[in-house]
Amino acid sequence: MTAALAYHYDRKTKVLLGASVADESERRPGTYLLPAWSTFIEPLASEEVPAGHVQVFDQINEVWTVVALDQEEQPVLPGDTPEEQQAALTASVQAHLDNVARGLGYDSIFTAVTYADEAAVPKFQVEGQALRAWRSEVWARCYELLAEVLSGTRPVPSVQDLIAELPEFTV
Repeated sequence: MTAALAYHYDRKTKVLLGASVADESERRPGTYLLPAWSTFIEPLASEEVPAGHVQVFDQINEVWTVVALDQEEQPVLPGDTPEEQQAALTASVQAHLDNVARGLGYDSIFTAVTYADEAAVPKFQVEGQALRAWRSEVWARCYELLAEVLSGTRPVPSVQDLIAELPEFTV
């Protein structure tokens, strides 16, 4: 299996946010980890979506649908404001953190770091401590990059470029 793309959608509105390369499982090579609020199902090409419409992921039927925006209550789409751009990028960073933790057999970064103070199983404690420290390093770097974007000293990076600039995880 070649690298898989994960298509991210807003957890509330289900509107398409963008895509990122899914991380490969360290325990099951050839298997790719699906971040929260994403799917491997490819959305329609942008030219197939008429102006004034957005793609929304239907989780029950597992398909992308095209929905007309209500002009009276048109939502702010990701990327329209600095805050929306920041929210979309930080959601991608959170998905990356969760994917790395899942690759080690945890269900999320949140639960993985709870093992940092658990001495009963040394392997879990070592991984938990390493993941907790790495998570802090990742967020520190993420917020440095976002501050540069918000100050106008650099353009908004793609999700892939942002992830590439973050510290790598090592145990």
